[in-house]
Amino acid sequence: CASIIRGMKKPVIAAVNGAAFGAGFSLALACDIIIATREAKFSPAFIGIGLAPGCGTKLLTQVLSYQRACEYILMSKVITAEEGYQLGFVNKVVDLERLDEEVEGFVEKFKSLPSIAVGKAKMLINKSYENNLSMHFYLENLTASYTAGTKDFAEGVKAFVEKRKPIFKGE
Repeated sequence: CASIIRGMKKPVIAAVNGAAFGAGFSLALACDIIIATREAKFSPAFIGIGLAPGCGTKLLTQVLSYQRACEYILMSKVITAEEGYQLGFVNKVVDLERLDEEVEGFVEKFKSLPSIAVGKAKMLINKSYENNLSMHFYLENLTASYTAGTKDFAEGVKAFVEKRKPIFKGE
């Protein structure tokens, strides 16, 4: 599931209210944006039930240092939403009554962006974890060249020159 989420061209937002433990935590970490209520809690949890982690260790070690990841994974520690924000994997912590509104705000922002460029940027972010520097620069150049040929890029440049907001159509 995490690979499918990360491979999607469109951004995926996790709205977390309550406990995201074990596979639920892994699924949240696979998402591009995590918005959590103040009451939300996260935990790898696998060790706590006598199970070696089935997913999520790679995702958590991309966010935390090795030692911090060991602490949370090996001890099945519970992480509050605020701690998740401080650790860098929660994007925003909100009151429950504002959760849907915050998610909708992110959705609307993403809808206004050039979808081809967003999809390519998401792919580049994910590839950055596996590519060496020179390979990644090469891939960035290829991707930039590709998106430079889109109608959205032409619209973005035109809007910039005309000092207006661009209207992207995913073309």
